[in-house]
Amino acid sequence: MDIITISHMFPTKEKPHYGNFVQDQLLELDKYVNSNTVVIPKPYFPILRNLSYMDNLNSELFFKYYSLANNTNIIYTKYLSLPRKLLFNQSGILMYINFLKNVRHNFNEVDLIHAHVALPDGQFAMKLNEKYNCPYIVTVHGQDMQVTIKNKGRKRIIHDILSKSKGIIFVSHKLENIFIKEFPEIASKRKFISIPNGYDKAYNLKQEKNFNNDLRIVSVSNLKASKGVLYNLMAIKLLQDNGIKCKYEIIGDGPELANLKNYVQKNNINDIKFHGFKEKNDIIKIFSKSDIFSLPSYEEGFGIAYLEAMASGLPVISVIGEGITPYLPDNLKFEVRPKNYMDIYSKLMKYNDLSINEKINLSNNVTSHVKLNYSWDLNAKKTFEFMLQSLEEN
Repeated sequence: MDIITISHMFPTKEKPHYGNFVQDQLLELDKYVNSNTVVIPKPYFPILRNLSYMDNLNSELFFKYYSLANNTNIIYTKYLSLPRKLLFNQSGILMYINFLKNVRHNFNEVDLIHAHVALPDGQFAMKLNEKYNCPYIVTVHGQDMQVTIKNKGRKRIIHDILSKSKGIIFVSHKLENIFIKEFPEIASKRKFISIPNGYDKAYNLKQEKNFNNDLRIVSVSNLKASKGVLYNLMAIKLLQDNGIKCKYEIIGDGPELANLKNYVQKNNINDIKFHGFKEKNDIIKIFSKSDIFSLPSYEEGFGIAYLEAMASGLPVISVIGEGITPYLPDNLKFEVRPKNYMDIYSKLMKYNDLSINEKINLSNNVTSHVKLNYSWDLNAKKTFEFMLQSLEEN
């Protein structure tokens, strides 16, 4: 099969972790396809080009080409954009216009287009379909169903994109359920499936843990309100007020950082460390010295950080119905209600009260579960099978 993949999410020198899940999938998908031309559209701000990290190509150069794997080639393209998402509703069309202007491709040899994210990438795929009659599928991520469709105009655009697709992939059951509720007529006519993401096997580097120390809690996330880090801090304050010795390592940066630091200082919470952004190897080291991962995110599409923590032997606290939670067996779940620090406190106490042998067994079980069910190879295999199915008549 010869395919085109479209994804504005892809690692760059400036943002090495942005869209790394797309790159990981592409590397595994490579062995299933004859060829995969991956189009990475990057926004271009003519006036702000010297100020924006996104304009990481020379201003005169509108495309860049290199090989990622045996059958997979990358094309970076640019498209006109403006700050504050002023052109967001037309961004996929602008991607399409610039691509046709600067890239030559034989669409007669393309079997399928795969777009990551409905808007803007799916809009780009839809325009290619209209011109060249190339079928396309869309992988829907959290942004589409949790943010973009809350705008009525953008919801109509996504309706158009998904209704004209040959199939839809969701990265979690939660997003699939939102789709069925919000777009019932499309759900009755189009093929769709949930395929969870994989994880980076580097996190399998599991080390012997010392469970005799204080309770060691960790989270990795963008520090925005919906990630629930504040509720972790509230639960930890309650633990410390009740004489439980615990430490909390917060990895990540974001708009809530100052508020979180102020909360810690105002409430005299001890042993809280804000690491900011950390590279993968540093995160692995911190995981190796931690006991449990707590990220009570209440707007979670899937959450690869949970998988990475589990691969490192950490049980995870997550919100009921969000992201990875519905995929976990009951004996591995530490699920909490959204915005409920008492639930988090209860789960942390439940874990803390386990015997050392119980903690060791739990650590081994979460690692085994991830290895068995969430490899990128398995994700790529299921994705390719769905690609083949999507080309059959609906």
